Amino acid sequence: EFRRVLFRSMNSIVRFNLIYGTTTSSGVEEPSGGNGIELGSTTDPTGQNLVENNTVLSNVSSGIRLRAGADHNTISKNIVRSNADGISVLTDGNTINGNVITSNVDDGLVINGNANSVQGNLIDVDTDGTTAAGNGGDGIEITGIDNVIGGTLSDDTNIVAYNSGIGVSVLSGSGTSIRGNSIYANGGLGIDLNANGVDVNDLSDGDTGTNGLQNTVVIQAIYSNDVDTLRIVGQLDSTPATTFRIEFFVSSASLADTSGYGEGAQFLTATTVTTDASSLALIDVTLSQYVVRCDVISAIVTDLTTNDSSEFSATMPVTPHAPVANDATYTIDENTSNGSLIGGVIVSDVDPNETLTFAKIGRAHV
Repeated sequence: EFRRVLFRSMNSIVRFNLIYGTTTSSGVEEPSGGNGIELGSTTDPTGQNLVENNTVLSNVSSGIRLRAGADHNTISKNIVRSNADGISVLTDGNTINGNVITSNVDDGLVINGNANSVQGNLIDVDTDGTTAAGNGGDGIEITGIDNVIGGTLSDDTNIVAYNSGIGVSVLSGSGTSIRGNSIYANGGLGIDLNANGVDVNDLSDGDTGTNGLQNTVVIQAIYSNDVDTLRIVGQLDSTPATTFRIEFFVSSASLADTSGYGEGAQFLTATTVTTDASSLALIDVTLSQYVVRCDVISAIVTDLTTNDSSEFSATMPVTPHAPVANDATYTIDENTSNGSLIGGVIVSDVDPNETLTFAKIGRAHV
């Protein structure tokens, strides 16, 4: 048991410790006077320290802090609870995986550095992976370039939920990849670029800013047979002639963001599309899966060239519905005896892969 651990070294291991605030004679726990575990800068830029399987509680600063210059360390399988911030990474090239980061006063994980990898963590849910535990600020707050949050393998998934603030807040920088995570029931947006609320898509994605203010998908229709098939149709308007990974998520309405944009509790599927010269890519994905009616679908887009990920798209609820026919022909018959004409008829098909053909009879105008 320790009150604080501070070291500046290479190839060290801090493992299986309880690091906590002191307890007075009256049994009242008092927070320790700084960071629980602090890694300082070293003369060796490779670092290679391992902080693993510790329980770090009740510190007035960070539970675990990596100071500038303390690069390339692994912070793994720790329980970090009831500190001011959970884990603060102020440096580059570190691996943060398998930690439980809950009930901290402010943010769960703060990154101010580059090329850090964050995978397999529980951020504001307890060790069972579901119970809300409540960080008081954002789940993850990021400043820097080329940081990785999650990934494409099942073990990469971070659960970021029940934080009072934003789920994943990317304050500045570029190349932050946010893929394959479970993000839901946060007080702010699930993902927020610039921490300024929903970023609206722009034509051809020509704007600049954090993560290039990457445009996201417009979901146009969801077809469900209410048994075992779900089809998602939409489009992406973004940088011309560029390949993107699009991930789709489902959340119950109670876990989705009240803004109507995201979040994404359960990963459904992913697809890859390439925009054409006019900046558009059509999306048509079918998967064999039952999804509860009235749950909502949302998406995240990642540019596979820059690794910039978007915010969550606007959601669309799942309603049992299937296309009536492929390449259907519809007829409007307005042969009236008094010669009057119907006006204001609007017909649309949100499925870009289907063709609507209209015919007119008599005086009908098409």
